[in-house]
Amino acid sequence: MKSEEILKIESELKISVPGWYKQFLLNFPVELINDEEEGVFYSAHVVIDETKSSRDYCEEEWEEPFPKELLSVGWNGGCSCYCIKQADTEQNVYLFCHERGAIDPSETLTLDQFIEAWSE
Repeated sequence: MKSEEILKIESELKISVPGWYKQFLLNFPVELINDEEEGVFYSAHVVIDETKSSRDYCEEEWEEPFPKELLSVGWNGGCSCYCIKQADTEQNVYLFCHERGAIDPSETLTLDQFIEAWSE
């Protein structure tokens, strides 16, 4: 991904991408690229579309919708999405569980673990 595309993400979603994730996107690992863009999102339009889609979706039993400070960065293969928090300095990737309508703390990964999981 190019710097201009990251700026487009930030502008369209009104979110600040953490520096550590910007560096990841700028140096995206080739082994994570696939035809379907499943797993880790690597194009600006998919990050934007998936974040907007997550923000628009809310089930009745959820206490609140997908928080505005989250950015969708991947898909878990089911109906939940991986996300990062805009102010997070810890390099954590969270799973926003569609069944709970919230982040599942037991599924939190470091960026390295997230990359490793999708490199297999």
